Amino acid sequence: MSFKTRAASLGELNGGQGASDVAQDLERCKSARSLEKKKSFRFRSKHKDENKKLSRTSSVRSLTNFIQRFAGKVSVQLPRKASSFSTVASGEVFVEASSYKKRDEEVENKTDNPCDKIPEVLSLTGIKNHGNTCFMNAIIQCLAHTDLLAEYFVLGNYKQDMKLRKGQNKKFGTRGEVTEKLATLLRNLWCSQYNSQLSSDFKAVVGKHGVQYRGYAQHDAQEFFLWLLDKVHEDLNRATKKKYKPNKDNIGRSDECIASESLSNHMRCNDSIVLDLFQAQHRSSLACPQCDQQSTTFDPFLCLSLPIPQRETRPIYVTVVFVGSSRAPLRIGVSVPVYSKIADLSKAVSEMTEIPTDRLVMTELSYDGFHRSFQDHQSISIIHEGDNIYAFEAPKQLYPDPESLGEKTLTVPDDDGGTIQESLIILVTNCIGQGKNIRRFGPPFVFHTLREVSFAQLQSIFLHGMKRILQDNVKKQANKQNPLFALRIMNGLQGKCYLSHEVDHPLYQATVDTALKHGEDNSAPQHIRMVIEWEPETKERCVKSDINGHPEEHSSVREMEAEYENSHTVSLNDCFSLYTKDEKLGEEDAWLCPKCKKHQQGTVKRLSLWSLPEVLVVHLKRFRQISSGRTKLHTMVEFPVSDLDMTSHLEPRRKSTTETLPAWPSWRRNRRSSSSGNEDNLYDLYAVCNHMGTMSGGHYTAYCKNPTDGQWYLYDDTRVDKLPAAKVNSNAAYLLFYARRIVGSSSASESSGSSDHWTRKIPQVLSESLASSREELDKEESPPSNEKLTSSTDALNTTKNEEKERSKENLVLTESCV
Repeated sequence: MSFKTRAASLGELNGGQGASDVAQDLERCKSARSLEKKKSFRFRSKHKDENKKLSRTSSVRSLTNFIQRFAGKVSVQLPRKASSFSTVASGEVFVEASSYKKRDEEVENKTDNPCDKIPEVLSLTGIKNHGNTCFMNAIIQCLAHTDLLAEYFVLGNYKQDMKLRKGQNKKFGTRGEVTEKLATLLRNLWCSQYNSQLSSDFKAVVGKHGVQYRGYAQHDAQEFFLWLLDKVHEDLNRATKKKYKPNKDNIGRSDECIASESLSNHMRCNDSIVLDLFQAQHRSSLACPQCDQQSTTFDPFLCLSLPIPQRETRPIYVTVVFVGSSRAPLRIGVSVPVYSKIADLSKAVSEMTEIPTDRLVMTELSYDGFHRSFQDHQSISIIHEGDNIYAFEAPKQLYPDPESLGEKTLTVPDDDGGTIQESLIILVTNCIGQGKNIRRFGPPFVFHTLREVSFAQLQSIFLHGMKRILQDNVKKQANKQNPLFALRIMNGLQGKCYLSHEVDHPLYQATVDTALKHGEDNSAPQHIRMVIEWEPETKERCVKSDINGHPEEHSSVREMEAEYENSHTVSLNDCFSLYTKDEKLGEEDAWLCPKCKKHQQGTVKRLSLWSLPEVLVVHLKRFRQISSGRTKLHTMVEFPVSDLDMTSHLEPRRKSTTETLPAWPSWRRNRRSSSSGNEDNLYDLYAVCNHMGTMSGGHYTAYCKNPTDGQWYLYDDTRVDKLPAAKVNSNAAYLLFYARRIVGSSSASESSGSSDHWTRKIPQVLSESLASSREELDKEESPPSNEKLTSSTDALNTTKNEEKERSKENLVLTESCV
């Protein structure tokens, strides 16, 4: 065993602490010993014709100190007696054989037993987050509680497969690096000897072989799970074949025969513990719509990605703002298709309010004013639950009420000598405060006016339209020199752009033209959005204190809330049913029928499960790709914690299971054949990987059932808490880990009996590892033979006098060599 390897193992036995220090000390010791073994060296003296031998003796005391330090790191006490060491002129260090006997006795009596530190309930250890590594920590915890896999790594059974794999010298995999780090991490988690350096080393080796996992970005837990299984499989692959056999023509052959050959062909090149536990087959068939010819294929899977059934429609609540001051805003509820456009929303609002769609302006208001305007071609998915969506009614004729102006309607001459009226639609809301303290109050309004109005006239129009929220005689307080409020334009302009009250026609300012151009691509009527900013004192003097900013509520709101009150809940069986539902392929997926020899459209594709694995991993597809990007589904999926019966989701067979699975390992075939009926298809949940949050920001945790006490625990990075079984089911569930129930046994362990779980062997494993490390240490520090000791002693006697005579010369020559 190399110095570095031994140092790593010793570091693990010591809880992983000081492993790097041990390695460095061992390397220094190795260099020192190499130098010590050189009995002498020759050099050219100051007399050119004479070569002499110079002895260089290293410090025995420094070596003794190193052994003492090293022994302390591995909890081994060495006797520290000067009489146990002696030196010779050649520079060699000898340790008397008797000192080893004394050391062994002291080790037996003084060494701390690591087994004494093992808690009664194992694997209740969290993992440090090294920078957005919660996805990694959650997957590691789920794998650590995969009983058969944990037994395989913790008890060291993987080492034999690693040796076989190294002998094959295949180019795939990570040369065992990822697997070794995973095994070390799992072993220390189960032995309660975890430290943060272990998970840091694991992240480093993952980043070494997966460039996407370098750095500190967040990643998808399911993608990492499959990546990790693939690397471990390649590191442990026992298969010796490199090439697959060509597929035979499947027409006219039974499914059982095709499935068996497909599995055998796959496993001749792929054979590892990963496939033994997680792999099974699904069946995919295509049927020609013309001749009914069917083509069937069987492919392996490690994880089932199930779609989540969704409602076809969704409720959206819109506040309608009508033209004029007589009618208050009205909040309505409409139902639109999930994948519809803003145009569909406008149509639904139009049908309920009888306002034509070409006179509706759809926008969103936030706490400080206007937020977004919508266009007909945009997806409805950009509107989220809780958004304040408003629909403003545009006027039929684009000219203002003369009464609001206080004078005759203004006109603009055209080229033919006639007159035209250039008007604007203005959406208005009121705000008070500045900066972060700004807040919107009261209902919004919609106005239309001529662009030639003055600031005083525009102020008069706004006061007239808002009279139901204002005190009496407010208009008399307004004048050009002292305006009651400031008007800010919010049509996507950078910074704060205000209308000037000092110009004659403020609506002809350049900022207004820029704002109008900003909305040219909008399908709604051309408009600008303004915020009326009030000073606190002016608002208190002019605005009524009892105004109600809440709109009236239409009966459709209560109807929508009643219909969608209960959060959409589906069962795991619903997800499986959707997964295996017949699918009619589109034109772009035309299939070449082997019988018709033509590309057929409308082909029906059917997917089903042909076999089941020992460990069934279910991926709930919560992240969905839509036209505007990806979104997360928060649908509650109810899944059983125990007694998941997969019989109804399996494709019916004409032969028994054992006759069609010759490629499965013998232990797996025996286990499956020992059960009867549907008992072999029963599964129990043992781990859940959860994702909380959204696509832009989220966090992963794990719920795991401990096999030693049968309790559920929450693993949130370093935090570990007991979890009631009733809380395992939540709408955050992302990956579900099920283990096949073993008939007649309460344990999933291969090496343990029904009443003796494999974790009972952990103390034995620790003791064996410690003993092995001691043996390796003894080999490196074994005492010299008697023959070598005798010859070296003679050399000491014969050179003793020579040493005294050359002492002065040695000093000079040593300095020159250095």
